[in-house]
Amino acid sequence: MIEDNPNDEMLVRIALERQSTRYELIIARDGHEAVDCLTGGRKMSGLHPSSLSLILLDLKLPKLNGHEVLRRVRAEPLVKSVPVVIWTSSCEPADLVTAYDLGCNSFVQKPVDFDLFCDALKQITSYWVELNRRPQGAV
Repeated sequence: MIEDNPNDEMLVRIALERQSTRYELIIARDGHEAVDCLTGGRKMSGLHPSSLSLILLDLKLPKLNGHEVLRRVRAEPLVKSVPVVIWTSSCEPADLVTAYDLGCNSFVQKPVDFDLFCDALKQITSYWVELNRRPQGAV
């Protein structure tokens, strides 16, 4: 997850704890840190970037915005096939169009209501992590 807001990070952690399936959550708190992690420049708890199941990406990030992170992710062979879900508070039509133009797989506006927030995150992880299939050996 690429998220600079500690409150949203905490909400995601709580929402994931409510799910019966456990996920390892790796956090990057700004755009530069995210790119560094996703291109292999920084170790992610011993995981290889291509072993990631999903990237939750906020758009409003310090140092490098989410659109630029997405552009770099889609150009990086190690992670270009990892699904990217834009998980943002933005409701700007231009943000939506730009995100899809840059190759996001999904765009979800973060619900304000906590139960809806949890439900949205459960649906995202259920589909992109449990149901979705990527090619074997995809990099």
